[in-house]
Amino acid sequence: MSIFELIKQYSLKNPVRFHTPGHKGLLDGLDITELDLFDMGSTTSYVPTAEKTTAQYYSANYTHYLISGTTSGILTLISALPKGRIIVGRASHKSIFNGCLLSGIEPLIVENEVVEDISLPLSAEAIEKALLANPDVEAVFLTSPNYYGQNADLKAIKNIIGDRYLLVDAAHGAHFGACSLLPENATKYADACVLSAHKTLPAFTQSAYLNVNDERLETAVRNILYLSTTTSPSFLLMAGLEYATQYLKENHNHFKTLYKAINKYLPFRMKNDDFTRIVIDLKPYNINGTEADRFLQKNHNIYCEFGNERYIIFIISIVDTEEKVKQLSIALKDMFKKAQDLPTYDYDQRIAFKPARAMSFIDAARQETEYIDLSESEGRISAVEAGLFPPCLPVIARGEIITKEVVEILSRTNTFGLSQGRILVLK
Repeated sequence: MSIFELIKQYSLKNPVRFHTPGHKGLLDGLDITELDLFDMGSTTSYVPTAEKTTAQYYSANYTHYLISGTTSGILTLISALPKGRIIVGRASHKSIFNGCLLSGIEPLIVENEVVEDISLPLSAEAIEKALLANPDVEAVFLTSPNYYGQNADLKAIKNIIGDRYLLVDAAHGAHFGACSLLPENATKYADACVLSAHKTLPAFTQSAYLNVNDERLETAVRNILYLSTTTSPSFLLMAGLEYATQYLKENHNHFKTLYKAINKYLPFRMKNDDFTRIVIDLKPYNINGTEADRFLQKNHNIYCEFGNERYIIFIISIVDTEEKVKQLSIALKDMFKKAQDLPTYDYDQRIAFKPARAMSFIDAARQETEYIDLSESEGRISAVEAGLFPPCLPVIARGEIITKEVVEILSRTNTFGLSQGRILVLK
């Protein structure tokens, strides 16, 4: 019996609930946690079988269900590493830096190559160069795919790093490997990777998979999850995790239908490694991505994943239909037609910068700090990671010098790491 069937059967009994959660089924009758049911056994006993089934789907040695998002998996993996240094890309999610801070691990930040205003995943060549200069690093933590559906060459990178750990934040690639039209899943090459089921699969928000292939890492991961995860997991979320891969297995041929529809109706999308990640370059239309988002919401009731100055991104998942793809095409063509009426953006004024490091990440974390107005922070040393969201990629990390360009970028509205217009710096 699946977790979903378990909680469904319990709910159909219309039980008199004298247990948590306190809403007693009012919010959702399927939302239960740990129970010992006389006719179906302990609810927790269903989880290992479900995780094993998911592991088999991804060809992983082990799978752990996460109900605190990919972030919790990233924190767990970094905590499981030996103390030392790891290679990370500048364009990494802030949770990687948070994990380093919590675990006392020094991130060796490698600059991502930027092409057409997009930070590409770290290349095998960039990692090899970093390893030659820093042979003592314990692991490489990659982000692949990136927010734009671009993938790193994980096979080549795994060959280069030798016996060091290859960890992958594959949050946006949980659907990879579902069919031949999609890239291989990160699980194939990584010692461990985290997949955000909720981002691209039919699963509930904040649910994710942590796939582990290395036995030593698995022992540490289990211990850390035992210490850090909730003792009251939502079985509704875990039912969604089990359901998501089962749905992929049963409906993977639908990706072929979507592939044909996307090629037919969205030929103007940016080419990338993931055809389901629709990236529209707005530079030819001189439209600001934020304004494009507002236009589509107001005029077509369409909501994107995110829009920045140059690009607007849409996620198509296995549950979408050809009709939905056509609907998006019609809306975008309408926007292009009315481009002259929308606010423009001067793409030549985009800011290029490369932060300079004043001290190590960990040393900066041990210093006294103070908040100052962002406008007065130029030249000071950052004591925090700050950047733009989505996708929560820092433009400045602790221990780096705040420049005029950084101040200008962080003066925008969609930022993280600031507190009421102030930034934390070293005293």
